[in-house]
Amino acid sequence: MGTKTSMNNDLRKKLITLIVAAVALTGVFAYGLYTATQALSSAERSYNDKYIELAVLEEKQKQTKKLENELTKNKDEIAILEKALIEQTYENKLAIVIDIENTAKGTGLAYELSIVKELTAKFIAEEKARLVRARRKSQQIREEAAPEQFPGIVFSVKLSGSYQDAVNFIERLQRLPYYTDIDNFVVSSKRAQGEGGGAVEATIQFTVFTR
Repeated sequence: MGTKTSMNNDLRKKLITLIVAAVALTGVFAYGLYTATQALSSAERSYNDKYIELAVLEEKQKQTKKLENELTKNKDEIAILEKALIEQTYENKLAIVIDIENTAKGTGLAYELSIVKELTAKFIAEEKARLVRARRKSQQIREEAAPEQFPGIVFSVKLSGSYQDAVNFIERLQRLPYYTDIDNFVVSSKRAQGEGGGAVEATIQFTVFTR
């Protein structure tokens, strides 16, 4: 009897030991699986983060390359612009006058060329300051924006000849190596003035921009 009870106790002990061992192994396995899952998830997040960083870096490189190309293009355009905008020196003004006169002669027109005014950067700045002072003095509340002015030389040329020659003069004028703007163009028929033929008289005011 005592021997049988002893055997049952041993069996229970072994069974409990096995259960504890199984639970422990299950816990270890679960912990290992959890750790592996976390490591895998962390690796996946790290991979995604690196992939995103790489994609962003590539996009930045593309934008940088595009910006460099635009800057190069703008630099070339600025160089062309600087060549077209000349300093208002006596020599440069004389060269412009000669080019305009040659343009008129090339169309076979009789002409009278004159300089209306010269808009230097200093003159424009002084005019803006004078306008501000005048508005403050008059206590003007609603200020109208003053027309934007750029440095330049304003010319006036009176032409006599055919209408087509006058149009050809304007076209040739705009092909000169300067930035020009036609401010005003008035044409009248000489027939209305009592003269015969199809001749016209045209007055053109235009600006050659400088720097």
